[in-house]
Amino acid sequence: MRMCSKKLVLLFFVTIIVWLLGSTVLAVAQVEGIETHDGGVGVDMKLVGSNDLQGRPAYMPHVQKQGNRYILYASEHVGTGTYLNPLTGKMEYDGTSIIDVTDPSHPIYLKHLPSLYGPPNNERRHVRVCAGDELPGKKYPGKYFMVGSEGQVSHTLWDVTDPANPIFISKLIDNLTYTHKESWDCASGYIAMPQNSPSWKSSGAGCTGHGCDVAIFDLRDPYKPKYITDWGLVGQTPKPTVTPVPAMVHETVIYTDPVYGTRLYGAYGVGVSGDGWLQIADLSKILALGHPVTTDDDIRAAQIGVEKMSYEFGMHSFWPWLHIPMADFAQNSAAAAGPVPGNTNPRVQDFALASTESTNRDGGCDGWRAIGFVVDLNYPSQPQIVANMDVPALQGKGNFDFCSNDARFGAHGISEDLYLPFKKRFNAIAWFSGGVHVFDLRNPFHPKDVAWFIPNVNKNAQPSCATRNGVKSCHTAIGTNNAATDDRGFVYIVDRWGSGAHILELTGKAREQLFAIEPPYKP
Repeated sequence: MRMCSKKLVLLFFVTIIVWLLGSTVLAVAQVEGIETHDGGVGVDMKLVGSNDLQGRPAYMPHVQKQGNRYILYASEHVGTGTYLNPLTGKMEYDGTSIIDVTDPSHPIYLKHLPSLYGPPNNERRHVRVCAGDELPGKKYPGKYFMVGSEGQVSHTLWDVTDPANPIFISKLIDNLTYTHKESWDCASGYIAMPQNSPSWKSSGAGCTGHGCDVAIFDLRDPYKPKYITDWGLVGQTPKPTVTPVPAMVHETVIYTDPVYGTRLYGAYGVGVSGDGWLQIADLSKILALGHPVTTDDDIRAAQIGVEKMSYEFGMHSFWPWLHIPMADFAQNSAAAAGPVPGNTNPRVQDFALASTESTNRDGGCDGWRAIGFVVDLNYPSQPQIVANMDVPALQGKGNFDFCSNDARFGAHGISEDLYLPFKKRFNAIAWFSGGVHVFDLRNPFHPKDVAWFIPNVNKNAQPSCATRNGVKSCHTAIGTNNAATDDRGFVYIVDRWGSGAHILELTGKAREQLFAIEPPYKP
């Protein structure tokens, strides 16, 4: 009887704590496995530090090691107007928050860099940073360069060697009506930038009246950018040969691998119900054309493979996950060669990670749900989905009911892990009102959700609203938009609705697995 009373008291207090977190979590059926912290709730993950980002809605974190410092570039989503910058005493539009996170428990806000434009383009949703001595030729040792998307108007280039005092260099592309996630590959120096185009075609509401593609530039020398070509899918070129026209691009990653060279990994058809496509292409074959791409045959000449997704899965992200040692295949002999070029070593296999995006507007479980995928790339001309990554709306540990709130719920951005201990091993995926989830992908055929964290909302959180059966309701909720990782093992997330940036670390068994590397890895 006394034990039963203790359990009831524990359940009561945990339920009250969760209720106080805000409407991110609305129902708790059991408490086993959940860890409640000052900054939120989670499993095998805890809050190390945070910054409110001056109350600005944020889109994507990018962490760059600059000398012996770690700098967080938090790109910002268009908000409700101007916000006070306490460093200057001025009201400023959204742009990029630049924060020193060398000591993750005490982040230092260095600079707010507002967008160049006013409403409705008062934002800089995405940024990428390359070190001068990472770029080919190493012409600018000690310098750091940032590319950012300025509203829907332009892609700009900055010198951020002194992150507290960025210096504008140039506009790489201007006078646009659509931009999105750039991908600057520091190893090759090439960059892919989504844009609208008067001559290219695409379907999708974001490109009404024109097409959206990516512009590829040679940015090996940031002071001498060189346009190479537009790029997209067969059927999107100025001289298409197929119909219907495929969906618009969301992001094309450029990634250099020591074995496969520099490839493009394209995600098309953003959003659920978005006519999704995944595409792999060879940059060297694009360059070998010697002229900008204008025909479907040009696309075919450089395209390695393409995967048409089911209509409910418009694709958001596509990130290579190559040369994965497969412990369960350690005794397998070499496989026979297939009819097309590919990997014949089962002991080390090639994959990619992909995600669609939750764009539900009427509550947490409106329409199709966005999830993550593992794509087999052993034969890249024939990519194949082999596993998925999902978070139940009624979550197993705690049974959080994400369907009952008014906020977006589902997968969004995949962390682009460039360093151990995450690289080729673990990945952090933002899940909007579901916080961030870290998946163990050492066996990509069987992803494991090993750690997660949902931060508290703060006083700056903007309400999320939904209309059900003609009745509108609004609540404040967490909207974890994107995640990033660093070589120390920290996870960085930013909130779409104004609750700031959070720096997290894995704990317990998940942390042990993260650092279980041979030879031993010391951050």
